[in-house]
Amino acid sequence: MVARMILLAAVAASMIPPAVSAQEAAEKVAKEKSRVALEFTSNRKTAAPGELLHFAARRKVLDDTALRFPESSYYQAVLARFHLKLPDGKVIIYWPYSDHKPSMRPLGAKDFRELLPPMHSQPILTLNVPFVRPSPNWIDAETAKPVTPDLTIEGDYEAWVVYEVPIVKNAPIDAWHGRIESEKIRFTVREIPLDGRNVKPSEDQLADLDVLIRRGIGVQKAHGKLTKALQLTENEGLACHIAALLRKHQPSKDTQPYPQWWFNIHYLLAYRAYHSGALAIDGPCIEDFAAVSITVLEHAINASPSLANQRLGHKPGVDFLLAYVHGKPDEGKAIADRLRKIALQYAKISEVGTDPENHRLAHYRLWISWRTLFGLGVLHDGMRMDEAKKILGEPERHDSYVVWYYSSMMHVNPALYGETVKTAGDETVRFPNKDRPRR
Repeated sequence: MVARMILLAAVAASMIPPAVSAQEAAEKVAKEKSRVALEFTSNRKTAAPGELLHFAARRKVLDDTALRFPESSYYQAVLARFHLKLPDGKVIIYWPYSDHKPSMRPLGAKDFRELLPPMHSQPILTLNVPFVRPSPNWIDAETAKPVTPDLTIEGDYEAWVVYEVPIVKNAPIDAWHGRIESEKIRFTVREIPLDGRNVKPSEDQLADLDVLIRRGIGVQKAHGKLTKALQLTENEGLACHIAALLRKHQPSKDTQPYPQWWFNIHYLLAYRAYHSGALAIDGPCIEDFAAVSITVLEHAINASPSLANQRLGHKPGVDFLLAYVHGKPDEGKAIADRLRKIALQYAKISEVGTDPENHRLAHYRLWISWRTLFGLGVLHDGMRMDEAKKILGEPERHDSYVVWYYSSMMHVNPALYGETVKTAGDETVRFPNKDRPRR
């Protein structure tokens, strides 16, 4: 990751012609800064741990002539950087390219294709920030090293955006170059105690839920209102009401169909409970939701193909369950045992079946199994090869690697690669594509 940061810095530096003196560059930046401004907003000024805050930035031309900017979404994402100052004073930058880095092609003259008229503005950044622990996709502003901050810490925060377009040789005469910084938005993260949350859902929320279940008139509006309501910690009563509703109408056997509305309601609550690899809004009903979620996962993975297809499309939350197990190790022990049992049952390609009519179900079983086993640490880099084979079966061996591959006529198939190392008669394996086991 550090190498990637160094590479990006080198590319950005290479965009500035060495013939431009420091004084000339400073004068140009000052001039260009007065021609463009950043409008920066957030939807709220307070948040509880686990909630989302929405931020948006727009560039606005203040000059009386139109200006050109880089057009592609890549340059908007990389050149507009979201900064966050934590309660302890540390500054971090949102940087979601740890695993999938953007193109490193230098900014060129032909990239200035976006013409913005005078006094017009245009979005350059929209971001939903989940205040969870740990929070991924950040780098330290000083060292550029990846960090996973705890954004559930209570206190005062500051956010701002820096937008910088380097000087590019042979750029159009109306191209804008410079560095501008938005005003800072100050906000507070504070926990809402249980006695400060709503105990019951409101009449309007119950009415919206009824519309969603019956698929009545206004279903999209009702869905949007309930989604927003469940993103607020204060609506604990609504969350617990939905958790009880899901449990009441969940079939007791995997041979029984689920109500048509069930998965849509389940998704609403999942979005409250889980964000970005971590538990989100915590509360007394999260245990009930975890119990419902592990049951639907068992029903989906063990069901016949006809019933499984109904459940697979909604992807019951294995990621939430893994976050729950890690975030609540005592309460989650029984769920961890059930997850491990599911995963070991279908970890071998020979166990999922190769019926050409059921490739989708086989894919799902392998994906769930492998993801769960890595999440629980049963599979891990550096493990003995003979232990991996007991869990995964015999792999295909190639000159420099092994692979557990599910072969079918589908365009993309499950494939878990292993790089092996032999030392002193022992063989260990590392899994380079464990996060995306496919080809």
